[in-house]
Amino acid sequence: MRVLYVTNNAHLRSTTRSLDSIITRLWGKGLDPYVVFGEAGPWQERLLASGIPCFIHALRLPSKDHFVRSICDIIWFAQFIRRRKIDLIHCNEHDHYPLLRLAGRFMRIPVLVTVRFYLDKGFGHWAFKPPYVPVCLQFTSQDMLQACAPMLPPEVGANRLKLVLNGMDMDSFLSQDSGTSDALRATWGAKDGMVVVGTASALQPHKNLLDFVRMIGKLRDKGFAVRGVIAGGGRHTDLAYEQQLQSLIRQENLAETCLILGNFDPITDFMNAIDIFVSTSEREPFGMSTCEAMTCKKPSVVYDAGGIVEVVHDPWCVVALGDLETLTEKVAILLQNRELRTAMGQRAERYVREHFDAPRLAYRQAKIYEEILGQEIFRC
Repeated sequence: MRVLYVTNNAHLRSTTRSLDSIITRLWGKGLDPYVVFGEAGPWQERLLASGIPCFIHALRLPSKDHFVRSICDIIWFAQFIRRRKIDLIHCNEHDHYPLLRLAGRFMRIPVLVTVRFYLDKGFGHWAFKPPYVPVCLQFTSQDMLQACAPMLPPEVGANRLKLVLNGMDMDSFLSQDSGTSDALRATWGAKDGMVVVGTASALQPHKNLLDFVRMIGKLRDKGFAVRGVIAGGGRHTDLAYEQQLQSLIRQENLAETCLILGNFDPITDFMNAIDIFVSTSEREPFGMSTCEAMTCKKPSVVYDAGGIVEVVHDPWCVVALGDLETLTEKVAILLQNRELRTAMGQRAERYVREHFDAPRLAYRQAKIYEEILGQEIFRC
């Protein structure tokens, strides 16, 4: 089966870790992958070096205001599909579907779309209306599927909605550890006996990192030897929000206690260096950072915020959204009990391996591909 994968993310992030697992696990077992990226990047370069055909072309929304450019983009994809005899298009981020739906319809090729973020009704009814109903819309969590289904036109029947889940190649993720955990902790000022509480996310308002900073302040005020670290920054940073975070850190006198560290790529070293992971996000389609932390055997406490609840292994680890006092109390319990941290971390690692590891992702995706084309193809 020749599948054209289209993604605008050339880095291994939450929207591409599962796709990387699917491509690399199914390649040579019935899958001939071709990947079009919107830009170059380390993941694109790695796939290319491994022998997987990769291409770069701008992924622009078709527009009447840029009619000629839009026609050229559609023709480029149509020619790509024809020359390489593509059987199926896999659109990895739904916001690029308006371009791919035109190329797919012109070439009479089915298009599968992975919905990566919660849909609004305006986009859902516009993008997926007839005659552009995709052959399949797949979702990374049950919460996301249930929330997005009402945002779709009635012509997108329940038989086209699939739960594929998210995840990653955990052994590959762990192999990226460079053995610098102790050195990282030293740079953070984490002395012997100090517990490091970490989070990892884009510096965006919906990540609610202000609550993370406040939690670290409350733990400090309770007398705990704690260091809070935030891995986040780079191109997706909301600069005004970052300034708001820094202002709160100064206001709470946490300059040495709560640190914004910038972006980590890969993030394995960061996850191995912390002791406890916390997510204060207001809504998560899946919760890849939590999955990464659990892969590194870190106990994780999260707000009840969408699909992230499906990632954690223990209801005790889930706190009502915005309940900062309970969040602080539970992290405090973990701070005081090393044995509990270790036991919960081990259970967390077993849970994510059972549900979100690469072989299971590849198997689920292969079955969806076979269902679309009506034939058995893969040797999984």
